[in-house]
Amino acid sequence: MTDITLPPLDLLGQRTLPKEHLPSMTGAVAVDIDETSGALVVMGERDHVGKECFVSGHEGFHKHVWFLDRVLPGRTQVAAVFASLDPGIYEVDIEGEQSLGSVTILAGQVRTLVVDPDDVATPDRSN
Repeated sequence: MTDITLPPLDLLGQRTLPKEHLPSMTGAVAVDIDETSGALVVMGERDHVGKECFVSGHEGFHKHVWFLDRVLPGRTQVAAVFASLDPGIYEVDIEGEQSLGSVTILAGQVRTLVVDPDDVATPDRSN
């Protein structure tokens, strides 16, 4: 594993990791779901690679992960993966872009939020 030094925050308090410093973009992502936690996968666009995705919830909870290329059978998908979240309603935002709205995380389930090219999110209700 390579250590990554994060770039400083810009004037807007945001940070974009240069693509040459991104972690390895291959391999699987393990999610940790059970009767007390769920997970969230935000499927993004090519220009989201290297940006942060944020979730915020009750009592000041705030967490972020990077959008990366995720290798799937036969294709690559840009996604940000929140591997374990407590059940509840979370607001989802992409660094430097408008809010994607809210998503409800349920214990034992992986929820998917798909970002369309117009930055409108559509929750995947097939879970």
